[in-house]
Amino acid sequence: MNTCHTPRLLAVVAGAVASVVAYGADAQEPDPNVPVTARPGPYDALGIRAGGFLIYPSTSVSGAYDDNILATNDDEEDDFVFTVNPQIAVVSNFPRHSLGFIVQSQNGLYVDHTDEDYWDFGASLGGRLDITRNNRLTAGINAGREHEGRDDPDDPGADVTNEPVKYWVYGSSLGFEQDFNRFNFGLLGTFNRNDYEEQGEDSDEDERDRNLYGARLRTGYFVSPRINAFLQGGYRREQRDSNKSQRDNNVYSAGVGTAIDFTGLLFGEANVGWAVQEFDDSQFQGSSGLDYGVNLTWNPTRLTSLRLDGSGGFQPSDVGASNLSHQIALRVDHELLRNVLIGGQVAYTRDDFQDSGGRVDNRYDVGPDITYRLNRHFSVGAGYVFTKQDSDDNEEEFTRNVVTLRLTAQL
Repeated sequence: MNTCHTPRLLAVVAGAVASVVAYGADAQEPDPNVPVTARPGPYDALGIRAGGFLIYPSTSVSGAYDDNILATNDDEEDDFVFTVNPQIAVVSNFPRHSLGFIVQSQNGLYVDHTDEDYWDFGASLGGRLDITRNNRLTAGINAGREHEGRDDPDDPGADVTNEPVKYWVYGSSLGFEQDFNRFNFGLLGTFNRNDYEEQGEDSDEDERDRNLYGARLRTGYFVSPRINAFLQGGYRREQRDSNKSQRDNNVYSAGVGTAIDFTGLLFGEANVGWAVQEFDDSQFQGSSGLDYGVNLTWNPTRLTSLRLDGSGGFQPSDVGASNLSHQIALRVDHELLRNVLIGGQVAYTRDDFQDSGGRVDNRYDVGPDITYRLNRHFSVGAGYVFTKQDSDDNEEEFTRNVVTLRLTAQL
């Protein structure tokens, strides 16, 4: 079950920790289950050794042209935006257990529309405690400040507020995993909070402040050493600080899935099930829908990777009672040369807002990108993304073209 949308900046933080762990620790074998973009090579950062840890500082500077910065259907506004993204990742180099920490910031500066400027920042700490060979504890915490993009379905729009909505995010997780020969068991608990900042006298963002409490129980059986079939059940509680909107609710889910590990070739997991949402207040009618998740990587050759990511389920929303969201993305990456990576992605998102008068948004994103690694310390890249959104609400429809150039420095 999907407990919440991961904030944009913290999603990058988590991805950076994962990619650094894959090749950063000398005392551990490199993880073979990575896409071509994260495979160890001569252009990887060496990091700074500090006892049992490796420190990876980096900074990325990019310039982008956006022909529809407000994501509107009419009277599009274009602009150039410059983004500075410094970060420091710290990863353990232990023979057992693991610990990782990242702090990062993202500052966006518009040339003409300075009201759209933003400053996001966040930090994430996560680790694994190997109690024995057959059981382990995992834990993580994160905190940061984000902003709501103009293409976010919950964004009130540029005509309502002069600046993008800003909000604080806090999260934590605690999990336990146990192996019994072919049988395995896992329990995961999560907590996430969104705390919105007021934008002016007419703003009532406090009504959107919410806590999400989640739990997932999974039990599996290794059909073979490479395939783990599992059953899982989930629960999520959404609770608002001020329940004027009467959106407090519970979501229950159950499903089946499988985790696959054909080392270096095909790895990841997929699950599918059904979810039921029930509201505390009878003003909103309960509903049910498909709940699923997929995260699979296929390396047909050592130079090419295909990655399929997707999720579906009930998400918190301020448009309707909730959002029965579906997201699927297919990404292809190819190592053209040892220092040249080319790739592209196609993504589809469907937002079905419950009790909203029938509003459904269908969004398509597609675009290529390229990265040229000059040496271990510097790389340059370029990318293009075309976005088209169709909606039952004409004001929510838009198209957008974004072209980006970037420079990255790392140690």
